Amino acid sequence: MENKTVTVINKITNSTIEEKLDETLDKVKKIDDTCDYKGCKQKTNLMGQNCEHCKMRYCYKHILAEIHGKFTNCGELVKKKERDEFLHPKIDTRKVAQQVEHEKAKKSLDAKLKQMQLERKAKPSTSGNKKKK
Repeated sequence: MENKTVTVINKITNSTIEEKLDETLDKVKKIDDTCDYKGCKQKTNLMGQNCEHCKMRYCYKHILAEIHGKFTNCGELVKKKERDEFLHPKIDTRKVAQQVEHEKAKKSLDAKLKQMQLERKAKPSTSGNKKKK
């Protein structure tokens, strides 16, 4: 899909651009500050985002590639990417390492608790043998 700014500039002759440069720049800025979704007039100068696939600027209503993908191939790109990630998940080695470390710490804690429990049972009782006078 061609950029809206390029289509507007192509319609204007070079002599007109040179004569009315400020006016032309204002028109281009106005075009760049609106959502690139077909038929949407929402301003994007404050609240807008560029699509990571097609690099066009959309309002938050149309930024999802599945929504504006009707006019670009962004929707298909996102579907393909998500499908590939689902079918071929990447193993996060940090999580595996954390789980191993967690299991090791759990075994150590269980051993320590068992030892402390045995120490409590092993104490000889000293009360009860002496009578009060």
